[in-house]
Amino acid sequence: MGRNLTAMYSLAFLMATLGGLIYSIFLWRREHSKYIVLGWLLMVFLTAMLVPMGSAYRFIAMYAPIAVFFVIVAMLLFY
Repeated sequence: MGRNLTAMYSLAFLMATLGGLIYSIFLWRREHSKYIVLGWLLMVFLTAMLVPMGSAYRFIAMYAPIAVFFVIVAMLLFY
């Protein structure tokens, strides 16, 4: 899954997504937002779905909306 993921998305996009995911933990501890928990659940259930199916490009494309959510959360850190 790692090679397909880095072939589909740029390294900067993946780093921003990971940063947003980490920052969302700190943000949730401060505000207890339901939307952040929704993003986590979407990421967990999509990953759980991809484990038995495989990581073809058409399935990895389903990470895009969730990843954009976490990139926006990462951008909140700078504003």
